[in-house]
Amino acid sequence: MKIIKSLPLSILILLSLGGCSKKVTMEKIPTTHITFGSGGGFTNLITEYILLEDGKIVKKAKEAERYDIITRISKDKAAQCYAGVKVLKLDSLQFNEPGNMYYFVTIKKDDKTENRIVWGSTDTAAPAAIKSFHKLLLSFLPKKNEKEDLKK
Repeated sequence: MKIIKSLPLSILILLSLGGCSKKVTMEKIPTTHITFGSGGGFTNLITEYILLEDGKIVKKAKEAERYDIITRISKDKAAQCYAGVKVLKLDSLQFNEPGNMYYFVTIKKDDKTENRIVWGSTDTAAPAAIKSFHKLLLSFLPKKNEKEDLKK
């Protein structure tokens, strides 16, 4: 009888653990979002993340059109990031100086409004505001051990 009583609890635990591996397709990504990441180098590999307004951070899979939820931050932190875009005027900052290795932040407000900021050139220093903002976004990503724990 104890097994039957604990069965619903076990199912709830399994369902909550399964939530870590949800897939989000491009059609489900809201129009307003912040994309960030890096690319270039010998392989020209691009690593792209998207911060959604609800705090989900998704990573673009190697196959196009598929995004996996990799972590969540609080809605308050996400709101602060979106407010930071306005305060730092990143939605209108014009900077496009990629190098062999480059970093980027793209602010997408709606279907018609998008601003992409790219830096990495050794010849031209990027504005401190965008570098700090990018570093903040990266700090929300899970560390390697946390990623491995999510797979288990």
